Amino acid sequence: MSTTMQRRRLGPIQRDGRLTLRGFRLAVGLTQSEVGQRIGVVRQTIAGWERGNPQYPMTVRYLFALARVYGCRASDLVECLDREHDDREGE
Repeated sequence: MSTTMQRRRLGPIQRDGRLTLRGFRLAVGLTQSEVGQRIGVVRQTIAGWERGNPQYPMTVRYLFALARVYGCRASDLVECLDREHDDREGE
């Protein structure tokens, strides 16, 4: 698989100059598995959230847990998720 295809499948780090969910994780230098271990979910759940997969709904509990791990406010993640949702609906 080409590097371009891998990047597209994994998703961008930033959109409109702001971090994506994946970007927040990479900014703190953690893998999906490491984040999952810290908040009590499997790697596939983190990957699902980063891809916006509706099979992996995020609860408020996990939203706050991610904010602690990423060192940001929960509202930053909500804005990020909202932007990504709007982007997917526009495709």
